[in-house]
Amino acid sequence: GYATAEGKIVVPAGGLVMTAGLDVHPDRVEINKGCYGAQEEFWHVDNVTVPGDIRQSDVWKAVEQELIRKYPHALGGEIGISLALIDAGHGAEHVLYFLKYLRGTGSPFAGKVRACRGSNQYPHPIVDIRYSKLSKQLHGHWVGGDEAKDLIYQRLRLVTDEGREM
Repeated sequence: GYATAEGKIVVPAGGLVMTAGLDVHPDRVEINKGCYGAQEEFWHVDNVTVPGDIRQSDVWKAVEQELIRKYPHALGGEIGISLALIDAGHGAEHVLYFLKYLRGTGSPFAGKVRACRGSNQYPHPIVDIRYSKLSKQLHGHWVGGDEAKDLIYQRLRLVTDEGREM
């Protein structure tokens, strides 16, 4: 995303789908929002920290409101988050509470937030599409962080016209 002269965040014209990644800490939830384009382009849109003790329901209500938030699009209209992954590596019981809260209140985000957890297996798919057990009662997706980093580093290598790496 980019900011206008008024400081308003606007999603670039190529942005088609917005997603979010949520990282849970004992005293806050960090939400990183981004948009993807047709050729796997990625634009960072916003990073928001919801402060507070994750054992408190008001923190999770604020997280829900942040997920519902929409942003102006450069081509007109607004765009919102289509899917969010929430890291359940810390505070899995609180993540489970949040997912149940979304379903129980009929939130527009019920079913659009999925728990995930980093896998210690290598190789592992970047995101395992199977829905499996992450902890006692929590189901979600295992994520291969090492594979994601490998792909990012591979794509960051620039090749000159002569075929040499820069």
